[in-house]
Parts: sequence; C-alpha cells; structure tokens
Amino acid sequence: MATLKELAKSLNVSISTVSKALNDADDIGEETKKRVKELAATLDYKPNKFALGLKTKHSKSIGVILPDIQNPYFAEVLYGIEKAALDAGFDTLICVSNESYQQEVKSVRMLTENLVDGIIISIAKETLNLKDFQHLEKLKSKKIQLVQFDRVSSNLACDSVQIDDQESVKNATQQLIDTGKKHIALISGLGSLNVAKNRIQGYKSALRENGISKHIKILEVDHIEKTHVQFRNFIQQNTFDAVISIDNKSGIIFQNILQHQFPERFENVKIISFIHEKDALLTSPPLNYINQRGAEIGAISFNLLKERILLKEDETKNPVHEKVIASINFQ
Repeated sequence: MATLKELAKSLNVSISTVSKALNDADDIGEETKKRVKELAATLDYKPNKFALGLKTKHSKSIGVILPDIQNPYFAEVLYGIEKAALDAGFDTLICVSNESYQQEVKSVRMLTENLVDGIIISIAKETLNLKDFQHLEKLKSKKIQLVQFDRVSSNLACDSVQIDDQESVKNATQQLIDTGKKHIALISGLGSLNVAKNRIQGYKSALRENGISKHIKILEVDHIEKTHVQFRNFIQQNTFDAVISIDNKSGIIFQNILQHQFPERFENVKIISFIHEKDALLTSPPLNYINQRGAEIGAISFNLLKERILLKEDETKNPVHEKVIASINFQ
C-alpha cells in the first residue's frame, strides 16, 4: 500500500503538500489537489489510522460487542450502527460474546489494543448474572467512551439506549384487550434478564388497569429443547384467547403448535410477538409483531458515542438514558 512519502516523491512535491491536498486544505491549489487525489486512488493509498490516531487523539474507529449475532434484533441494531458510523467516517470492529463473560472480557481487551475511540455493547447474560463489570469500568481510565444498549447495567455510569420494554408490552396488551381479549397469556424464553422482568411488568400492569389481573397466565421456558412439550402442556391445561411472546422465537413455535395440533382453538386466539418483521412473515398467517426498531436504536447508540468522542466528554457526567417505544404491527 502506498505511503505519503511515495506519493510526494512521484509527484515531486513535499509530504506536507500531499497531506494538505488529501485533506482539502485551502492553501493548496485545485490542480494540485486533483493530481494528488488521482494518484492516491490509482495506488490505493489509505491513511495510516494508527499514526493518525496518535496525532489527532482519535482513531475514528469504534468497537461493537454483541451477545448473539444469530438474533435478528442484534443484527438489525448492528446495521443501524454501521450505517451511521460509515456516514460519519468511522470504521467498525465487531465482536460477539456468545453470552460469555470471559469472551466479553477478551473482546474488550482486543478492541482496546486496537485503539478504538469507543465501544457500544449489549452485555452478555453471564456478565449480568455475575455482576462483574470491571472490564467495562476500566475503559474510563483509558479514555475509551462506552454506550450500552438493550442489555444494560445501572452499575455502569454511561449512556444507554433501550426499548421501553415495560411500556411497549403494556401497549401491546392493551391493544389485545381493546379487541375484546380478556384471557391473555404471556410466554417468555428470556430467563431472569431485566428485559424479561420489565416486559412481564408491562403485561401485568395492563391487566391490572383493566380489572382482569385474575387472568394472569405466564409460562417461562427454560430450555429450547423442552419448548414443544411445555407449550403443548400449557395449551391443554389453560384457557386463553390471546398470547404475547416476549422473545424472538417462542411466538413462532407456539403458533405452529397451536395451529397444527389444536386447530379448533387456533382461529379464536390472537398471538403477538417480539420478532423481526421478516421473521413474522414466515408464518401463515403472518404473526402480529412488536417492532423493536433495532436500526434506529443502533443509530442513536452510535450518535451518542460519537458526541462523547468528538467533544471528549466524560460520559459519567449527566449520562443519557434514551428509551424508545416499540411500534406494534397488529392485524
């Protein structure tokens, strides 16, 4: 790959002139800028980000740590982050923790060694269960900014972006009630995550406010291998006219079991799920879904991070906690 020195030698100008031309400095003529940029493109010149970072104190690169890349929601958030970062001239390094504390620690170390300006993270389940955030708390001393999204810890004094899980599920439950449904069940495969607790609270709140809290029915699925058996037993043992799934898999599985094994009940049950629009269309009929607006959350997360980086602000001072209300596609 070409260097500034090689470009300068080929054009018989100084290294300073080449650098200024590439950065559109006012004191460099248009003809010189054109010659420099054309040769840079021909020789595939790329600025040395490491050297640039030492000079400007910014590498213009960020890290993203996701707990599960196979989850369509996290993929959509990543799309929003990358698009916003690209528009702002930032590079993105991506790591996946696979819900592991140790892998998350390794990812933070690797991103730090690569001189990223900041990190956007959705914390792994194991990290949240251990309540050990030292690897993230240390970022402050290294002048690396941090933004949390979706899976967040109140123990970390930094910006965060989330769906308002409680309000979003409360709104979805209310929509079901408004259509005449009174025996609404909730199913969850999210375990003990705060996300699950907040969504369940929203469900209970809507039932309470409508005077039907005696009809609360909650099924928490422990392992995906047992899901079919648990769902079959639940359907056989309970009366319900609507179901809310608060994770991205249970809704599809529940609808398939109800439709094919209990067809006489299927027509009278409304199902709504936290699921990506494309996945909702894979079922017949298509699932009603709660759109978590992942791309928007990704863009908001990056813009908060960029603001801290460029303004060199300490995120522990007046941290921002953005809450986005999910939109509901209900037929």
